[in-house]
Parts: sequence; structure tokens; C-alpha cells
Amino acid sequence: MKLQHLKFFCAVVESRSVTAASERLHISQPALSAGLKALQDDLGLPLFDRSGGKQRILPTPTALRFYEDAKDILSRCEAARARVAKTESHPTVARIGVLRTLASDNVA
Repeated sequence: MKLQHLKFFCAVVESRSVTAASERLHISQPALSAGLKALQDDLGLPLFDRSGGKQRILPTPTALRFYEDAKDILSRCEAARARVAKTESHPTVARIGVLRTLASDNVA
């Protein structure tokens, strides 16, 4: 299961449209559809009911339950990324004292 596919899935559930989700994520509609198919294949069950036509798709009851887990997974990943970025953006600073008797040319 790829995080990218979870992002695709959540975007489609929220927008109720593959086209709108692909525009929101700035990816092509075929790429988004391929990601959804890969996620459905990985889970082994359909996530959307497409009987309403091409424009609107409805998540299945199972998909709605899975959506809550997917949002939680994505949220935790963002929180972890933020913690790492915060740690890396404030590196430890070491201060070194230098005697004034040393020539400044010798101090790099």
C-alpha cells in the first residue's frame, strides 16, 4: 500500500469525483485512476460504486470506514515529517573560544 494511493483515495472520497480529485492533486485523471485500481487490488475489494455515471462515484460503506483510517495514516505521516523538519531546522550550535594571541589567519 502506497501513501500516494491513500492520498488519491481520500481526495476522491472528499470530492466525489475522479476528475475533481485529479485537478485538486494536479495529476492526470488516468494516473489517479491507476492509483485507485492499485489500492483496490491491494485491499481485494471495490471501494467505489460507479453506477451513478462517470462524473460521480460513491464510496462503498467499507470505503467510508477505510477513509477514516487513511486520513489518520496520512495525518500521522505529516506529523512525523513536521517533527523531523523541526529537529533538522534547529541544529545544535557549538561555540569555540579562540585566544586573541592567535593570528586571525590561523583561525578558520
